[in-house]
Amino acid sequence: QVGPVGLQPAMDSAPKSSFVVYSTAGKFEVVPPSAKAILGEYVEDGTNHGRRVYRRLKSAEQKGLPEVLMFFWDARDGKDLSGWWFGDKVGGGKVLARSLASGNMPPQKGWRCPVDGPPQKHILCVPKVRAKEEEVEDEEMTPNTGKRGRGIASAVAVDAPHSKRRNTQEQTFILSSTLGEEAPEATRRLVGEYSQSGNNHGKRTFQKPGADGNPIWLYYWDFRDGRENSGWWLGETVGGDKVYGRAEQHGNVPAAKGWKIPFDGGVKSDVTLVLKGHDEEVEMPEEERLEKATQMVRGAEAEAEKAIETAQSVLATQGDVFEEGVRAAFDLLQAQVNVLQKAKGSLLRHSTAAKKQHASEEVEAELGLLEERVQAALGSAIQEMEKAKEKLDKVEMEMSEVRDAKAIEEKLATLLEAVAQAELATDEATTDAAAAKARGLIKVAQHAVKAALETARHFAPEASTLATKEYTSLRDRCAAAEERLAMWEGSGMAVEADAMDLGTEGPHDGDAEDGDDTANGKAIDIPFLPEAELMKRLSIKVVDAEVKAKEALEMSQAAFNDESDDKEVEKSMRALQENLISIRRAQKVVTDGAAEVEKRSMSTSSVDAVAALAARLEVVKARLGQELVKGKRMSKQPRRKEFQSQAEDGIPGALLAVTEAEAAVESVAAEAGDMEWRRTQLETGVEFASQYGAEIRKVLTDTEAAADAAQATVTAARALVDEQLRAAQQLPEAEKEASLAEVTALRQRMVDAQRRLNPFKRMRTEFDQQMHAKQELEDISRKMEEVESEGERVVATLAAPSLSEDEIAGAEESVKQMKVNLSNVMRQLAQRDKNLGGSLRDRSVSIQGRGNELSSLLLELKARATKERQRLGSRVILQKAERAVAQVESLPGRIKAVEALWADGTEVVPEAKAKPALEAADELAVEVDEAVQSAKDSLLERLVELKRLPKGEVSLEAAATLQQMQARVDKVGLRGSQLKVDTSARRARLSIPEVIQAVIAAEGKAKQAMEAAPALAEDNLESISSEKLKKACEDGAAVAKKALPTFAEARKALEARQREPKARSSPSLSTELSRLAARLGAAESQVQGLLTASQNAIGNKTTLKEQAKRVAALQEAVAEAELLTLPLGDERPSDEAGDAMAEKVEAVQQQLAAWCASAEPFRKDPHGGMRAAMCRLLEKGAQLQTQLDAAKVSARGQLEPGLCRIFVRRGREQLKRMDAAMAKAEQAEGPFLKGEEVLEPALSAKTIKACEEAAGAAQKIFDESLGFFSSKCSQVSAFSGDDCSKSIEELQQLAKRAGASMQKLKQFRADTEGRKSKAVKVKA
Repeated sequence: QVGPVGLQPAMDSAPKSSFVVYSTAGKFEVVPPSAKAILGEYVEDGTNHGRRVYRRLKSAEQKGLPEVLMFFWDARDGKDLSGWWFGDKVGGGKVLARSLASGNMPPQKGWRCPVDGPPQKHILCVPKVRAKEEEVEDEEMTPNTGKRGRGIASAVAVDAPHSKRRNTQEQTFILSSTLGEEAPEATRRLVGEYSQSGNNHGKRTFQKPGADGNPIWLYYWDFRDGRENSGWWLGETVGGDKVYGRAEQHGNVPAAKGWKIPFDGGVKSDVTLVLKGHDEEVEMPEEERLEKATQMVRGAEAEAEKAIETAQSVLATQGDVFEEGVRAAFDLLQAQVNVLQKAKGSLLRHSTAAKKQHASEEVEAELGLLEERVQAALGSAIQEMEKAKEKLDKVEMEMSEVRDAKAIEEKLATLLEAVAQAELATDEATTDAAAAKARGLIKVAQHAVKAALETARHFAPEASTLATKEYTSLRDRCAAAEERLAMWEGSGMAVEADAMDLGTEGPHDGDAEDGDDTANGKAIDIPFLPEAELMKRLSIKVVDAEVKAKEALEMSQAAFNDESDDKEVEKSMRALQENLISIRRAQKVVTDGAAEVEKRSMSTSSVDAVAALAARLEVVKARLGQELVKGKRMSKQPRRKEFQSQAEDGIPGALLAVTEAEAAVESVAAEAGDMEWRRTQLETGVEFASQYGAEIRKVLTDTEAAADAAQATVTAARALVDEQLRAAQQLPEAEKEASLAEVTALRQRMVDAQRRLNPFKRMRTEFDQQMHAKQELEDISRKMEEVESEGERVVATLAAPSLSEDEIAGAEESVKQMKVNLSNVMRQLAQRDKNLGGSLRDRSVSIQGRGNELSSLLLELKARATKERQRLGSRVILQKAERAVAQVESLPGRIKAVEALWADGTEVVPEAKAKPALEAADELAVEVDEAVQSAKDSLLERLVELKRLPKGEVSLEAAATLQQMQARVDKVGLRGSQLKVDTSARRARLSIPEVIQAVIAAEGKAKQAMEAAPALAEDNLESISSEKLKKACEDGAAVAKKALPTFAEARKALEARQREPKARSSPSLSTELSRLAARLGAAESQVQGLLTASQNAIGNKTTLKEQAKRVAALQEAVAEAELLTLPLGDERPSDEAGDAMAEKVEAVQQQLAAWCASAEPFRKDPHGGMRAAMCRLLEKGAQLQTQLDAAKVSARGQLEPGLCRIFVRRGREQLKRMDAAMAKAEQAEGPFLKGEEVLEPALSAKTIKACEEAAGAAQKIFDESLGFFSSKCSQVSAFSGDDCSKSIEELQQLAKRAGASMQKLKQFRADTEGRKSKAVKVKA
């Protein structure tokens, strides 16, 4: 046992929390007695070891049971004793259960009952109402709560909708009915999607919008209100009164089947609730699963074959194919691959679910075959898709080459113009401004060429190669121009060096032959050269440039003719460019020399000489530029002539080849006839192969040979056209457009010819395929007829009534074999259904339809056989159960016979008659218990047998029937229990007949007394005359006084019996005596009430008038308060007016509350007239309170601030009273404060007495003040607004000061008690 400890009462005024302890055990599960002893509702009742203590609220059935507390014990006595406990005392007494948890709140699970036993998984402890500090975020959230009809208790506390959630995926369930629109209205309103929205009782809740705008909830309710109220529900609110359906299942997710709609009706077999997502994972009959999988595979295969056939017809086209057609074929195949992959995943889920459902090996084998079929179709589709992708890439590449070539042509013209402008500006750059402009144009051209090169990387391969070559050439030209410009600018910067070079070591005549001064590595500054030396140096510079330019011009004139090769032209071009750069450098030097001449104001002859040198250089530069242009033309001319010649010579040849190819195709078409007619002949040959087959096949062979010959002609023509297309793309712009137009027209004619030729190339192959398919279809049809014949036989077998076990087993075996045979036939049909046309397609569709009908028939036969087996099994089970229940139901008649002596309400029966009857009742009660237990055991066995049967509608109906039988047995069991209770009571009454007679006599006297003065019980106080009332009082008092001795005698006899040892040792006798005492007390209370009413009735008339006057005064006061609180529009009253209004309203409120409190006892007044009249007045008081509350609400903005100010003023007054009372107490303590703790006895006694009197007086004042602060702080806590916040804060501060004063008073009393004890010791 845990050591004793005191139980501290809870000091807070928050709502008390409570918990419900209940069991989730089923009817046939064992719960230990210690677990049963702790069931019930527990409410907060103090604290212990830092946790709350909870005391059980006894229900009517638990009144005779001992107290049970739930408390926490910490680790002060060891960890093995810490945790939460159930017992009859805190820390001692008898303990019933415990949990090792140490949280702030009792745990929900893990209770050990008894304390040294294992945890009981069926015992749960859940919160019902929580204290404010316990209202924290919880994992369980309920969207709304309420009380369910049929006596269900309140739901657990609900947290905010956005409280902490488990990290789980949101779920959605779909409720549906197989009846569709034919389903009842009650079912149709529930059909739809239910989305997750919170939790209740540890499981998720779901809702869907209702037709009327109100949601419909899907939620779980546990066992706390009994098994009959547990399970999954559909209702208007969670735990509400209005419910629509119920499933008596307790899984973590809502039940898929077994829904009762309405909740008290039968199970709706057409209703299913499934998780939105994968339908394959839903539990379903294996036949239904196999049928769904087969239909899905069949549809996917058919669509895949159509897609493959369509794609093959597109991809097999010879010659040019449009990109859009190939892309459409690829997209079609890709979509079909996705469909097949989804079908494969669906089949995998079907197989997994079937294994979980323990499906038969036959079904698993069938699902495996379906997976193989899907995998085969998927492989074919992927193979064709890869071919289509390869073809699409090729077509896209060809189209990309054409598009990119066109883009290159358009871009190249722009780039050539930009580069040419940059080169021209470079060649003409003779000044700094011109050089800057040329450099800008070069940058623009380089940027454009660079961007074009970057774009060319993404072109098709051939176009990219061509673009890279052309754009790189332009980039090199830009680089060459930039280099020439840089050399010219460099020479310009070196002019100063040249100029400086002109006179470093003085004049040197031989320097003229040295050429460029820069090459000599000399460095001289022009400003320091004399005029003659400067002119000499400039002349030498110009002459040298002219000589070298003349050599380059002579070389180019010799090279630029029709007989020159490309190397000579290229060498001349390079020499011209180098000399052009030298001329520019010389121009820069001359320009700077001219500036120096002008700056130094040299002679006119020097100025003219410099100008002449500049003109000579300009002439040389112009001749070099002209020769460069001529060279560029010469470098492009040979290739252009080559392309032009090729284009001019090849067009007629290509035209002739195209014409010949068209003629070959037309010849084949003319010999073969109309395509539609040829297909008609093909179908005729297939249908009537014995008559026309060989002849038609020979014709088709000849046609195919002619088509092959025509194909060779078309292929050769296409090669010529493609060659002309490439040649046309290299022509100049002016000639290119016309040539491309001619070639494009030829190319389109080839595409048309190829498209017309293609069908004739495949006709013989198609004919052979159709003939082979016809033979296979005939074989498939014969096998299908065999399965159909067997199906008709099984239908006839199952149609017979009352089938035996052998007949059902035979039918099931036949159905299994038929399914295997049908699966083989349908697989063959699916494999042969490819490329069928005409009548074969119709025949295949017909056989497919027969197979589908037969598959549906097999599912139906399987279901019928299963249902017949279930009916057979459930029929046997229910017959056994009915026999057991019938034996039990015969017992109530015997119980009625054994209780015949007491049937008419007789309480006292002669002992001679009663004893035999009681003994018979005891024996019968034992027999009833044994029979009921035997019947329950039998029903349990039948239920176990029923669970072994396959699940379905029959088993559900049988289970419901067994539950009804269980209820019938329980009813008999309750009747037997009642027989035990009644027998025990009757045996006890047999030993106290005189007490019973005395109590009956007393009850008779009470009845007579009440009947003697009916006027005192009627609602007539306001209408009865004083004389009649007086007469009634006299009669009532007389009869009541006469009846009192009878009660005394009866009580005397009763108490004598209660004092006997037998009454204390016999629980039944003690219980019976307690019942008689209660009856006697009730009768005596009636008589005492009549006597009191007789004494007070006359005065009650006056009292009623006074009370009515007080109510009338209150009505006037409330009306005045309503007038004061009427709104004044936009005008805001002053604080003084607000305070006055608040004072008035508060005063009226106090008057009304005081009257209601004083009038409330009249509700139990023994005088009936007074009681009824006062109840009416109290109703008026309630109406006045409602009016006053409405007035408070209307004037809340002015009333609340005024009340706050009033409360603060009153609080200050209360605090002054407390301070004054405390001052008087301290004054009485004066003699002890003079430094002498031990006074003379007389003075000490006097002082202590004065301290006690002062403390008592102060305590009274303190209690009143603290009550005031508690009441007013609670009242203002509901106020809002900035006008109230300051006053509320001040009132709270005053309350804290009052609390501190209370602590001082407590210390004063403690000091006084200490001094009193010390004085007693001194006196002793």
